[in-house]
Amino acid sequence: MHEVDELVDHGPVIAQCILGIRRDDTVESVCARLYPLTERMFLQTIAWFAEGRIEKDDTGRIWVRGARYGTLPISPELEREFS
Repeated sequence: MHEVDELVDHGPVIAQCILGIRRDDTVESVCARLYPLTERMFLQTIAWFAEGRIEKDDTGRIWVRGARYGTLPISPELEREFS
């Protein structure tokens, strides 16, 4: 998940997830595992923006104030459950 700028697939990262790829994976199987993660990450990112917690530092990197970083499979750690 990144902030949109004038370039395609460019801009500072807000949150990201890691998903292992298996030998027998297909596009469909990867998407089936990835979509639930990205949906939750998207909703959490909107909440962080709404709460005013997204900050950009002097180098242009984005940070979520008060968030816990270095967590898997999503960093920063999601703080809410979305159904």
